[in-house]
Amino acid sequence: AVVSTQSGHYGRGLLHNFACPRVSSMIEKGDAGLPNPSQPNIRIIGVGYARTGTYSLKVALNFLGYKCYHFEDIFLHEGHSRYWARLLEHLQKGEKVTIDWDYLFQGYDAVLDFPHVLFLD
Repeated sequence: AVVSTQSGHYGRGLLHNFACPRVSSMIEKGDAGLPNPSQPNIRIIGVGYARTGTYSLKVALNFLGYKCYHFEDIFLHEGHSRYWARLLEHLQKGEKVTIDWDYLFQGYDAVLDFPHVLFLD
């Protein structure tokens, strides 16, 4: 499922009721740089910036049995903050980056909040 907290729309199943058709099309084609939603490890991608209800969504998804990667998780894993900082530096310079999503989201089946949303094209 793809979830947009930005507009308050919550999709059921892959790309249904998605708030942004351009982004959903990119994800469907695999052009968004996000983990492939069809892979068994990532089942939900939250496309919403911080302070848009992502933490509440994380709590709800955790209650339902999902393990969510949220901004706070960056600091729970050694090396993640440095890795994201390097990615953000390259993004700020306008450089293309290759992101090891498997490294970042290993053990998670949902990703919410920031900074992964910055890497949508």
